[in-house]
Amino acid sequence: MTEVVAPLNVSKGGVGFESRLSYDLDEIVFVALHYREGGEALETSGTVVRVSKRSGAFEYGVRYEQ
Repeated sequence: MTEVVAPLNVSKGGVGFESRLSYDLDEIVFVALHYREGGEALETSGTVVRVSKRSGAFEYGVRYEQ
């Protein structure tokens, strides 16, 4: 499954995002971040470390794999 979302926050250790899709805690996901439109994407895998239910969606925290 592929999903494109705008990040809520980004740090050197991970990313937060909101989604209507359901991801499990400790699930491994693939992350591709574009810092500049048309530029190369930073691609890495990460682990879902936080899940918060919001009205009609979920907020996730993903820690990049080292």
